[in-house]
Amino acid sequence: MTPTTDLTHVPGLVVPGLVPAARYPLTETYWAEADEGRLVLQRCANCGAYRHPPAPVCFRCQSFEWAWEQISGAGTVFSMTWVHAALTPAFAEAVPYNVCVVELDGTEGVRIAATVTGVESGADLVDLRVQAFFADAGEGHRLLLFSPA
Repeated sequence: MTPTTDLTHVPGLVVPGLVPAARYPLTETYWAEADEGRLVLQRCANCGAYRHPPAPVCFRCQSFEWAWEQISGAGTVFSMTWVHAALTPAFAEAVPYNVCVVELDGTEGVRIAATVTGVESGADLVDLRVQAFFADAGEGHRLLLFSPA
């Protein structure tokens, strides 16, 4: 997973002072793997269901047994919006940007929210095939993004 596009208008990368995501015990492995450029999801050790965001118990079989599994990061934009108004002054340089919900291949419908880079502002991205990558967000942290596949 490598960046393939210009990242100058990606919120979270260009916003000075933006606090990195909180790393709780349940999400610590997700973020550690992200920092190494790998996209992982929890997978139930009992029934095999993938899940995101991480949870202590399986939604399908209620098992407390699970492991982290690396996935390809390929997917399809399920829904999206373009943000045109900065909610805080720190985001003024980032607008307009998109927020997309991507359905990840091979995960039985797991969806994850992120920005898709390298697309024309205002474009309809629904059904666009995308590939995940992690961009440097500073201080050793990485941010999940997608680019057109």
